[in-house]
Amino acid sequence: MNSHRSFERKLSYLEWDYFVTIAYEADFSNKICYEFMSKAYSTIDDYAFSGDTRMFFVSEPFTNRKGYHNHCVVKAGVSSDILKQMLERSVPKARIDVQPFQREKAGIFYICKNGFRGEDWDIMGNNLKNDGDYLERIGSA
Repeated sequence: MNSHRSFERKLSYLEWDYFVTIAYEADFSNKICYEFMSKAYSTIDDYAFSGDTRMFFVSEPFTNRKGYHNHCVVKAGVSSDILKQMLERSVPKARIDVQPFQREKAGIFYICKNGFRGEDWDIMGNNLKNDGDYLERIGSA
């Protein structure tokens, strides 16, 4: 694992509900995949009832064809079926895999495996200041 001060290490301390992979049928660029994920976050935030929605995603190239796909972790307080329906409404035709987030499987470290070089990524949330304050507190402990 990376340094205890790494970005991915800090993100791993936050609560997440799901690990998601979205493999588009068409060969989209990383910029287009970024736009899809931004739209997906907006859809999730509009319909989630938790009041604490967060998404961290990376658009990375396929290894066996042209185009990009997305991996993300999501906190939304909705069922996996509802989340999948929201994603299906937000992105073009794709294979969408939604799994419960399991910290011990190190999904955030998998998402960050390429170190953000040549990839588009973002973290979106309606409570990011509180999340940052929380990470600061545990980082100084």
